[in-house]
Amino acid sequence: MNKDSVLLLLVGFLLGFLMTYFWVRDRDLGPIIIRDSAVLARQTVETAATAQKREQLENQLAVDPTNFQVLVQVGNLHFDSQNFPGAADYYRRALEVSPNNVNISTDLGTALYYSNRIDDAVAAFQRSLSIEPNHPQSLFNMGVLLLEERNDKAGAIRLWERLVEANPEYPQAEMVKEEIVRLKQEQ
Repeated sequence: MNKDSVLLLLVGFLLGFLMTYFWVRDRDLGPIIIRDSAVLARQTVETAATAQKREQLENQLAVDPTNFQVLVQVGNLHFDSQNFPGAADYYRRALEVSPNNVNISTDLGTALYYSNRIDDAVAAFQRSLSIEPNHPQSLFNMGVLLLEERNDKAGAIRLWERLVEANPEYPQAEMVKEEIVRLKQEQ
């Protein structure tokens, strides 16, 4: 396989995964049966450890409610647990402490996107881009949002072209370039 075939395969896999995720995320899949008790025990321990860590951090916030690092850590724990509305609340509080933190503003936008609060996610990404116009993750995420939620191929292309031009070392730059080519061919 040549390099182009591998990249095309990777982009196809990623897009297929994303489409499947969005198709499945709102459906009730019924109870999940775990046959391996070791897996169930490990998941319970991980959940308990996460809950304990979150409780410790929230106790710190009771003493110092404006501790930026702790607010971000709690937000990240919620995000990792797929509690996206909870993550968004903590990221929003962190931004009250440090309003120009582009990374947290982008994390807020991502949490809002996964909470299906698309207009709020757009506003958060726009805020990020007003702080740092070429912030790579904001450009990437906003492009995904425009493409997936607004079917705005031209908007996604415009943002992603800016992304690869301003950030040639972005880890997914090659994948983004391939997606730009694919979208242009569809137009």
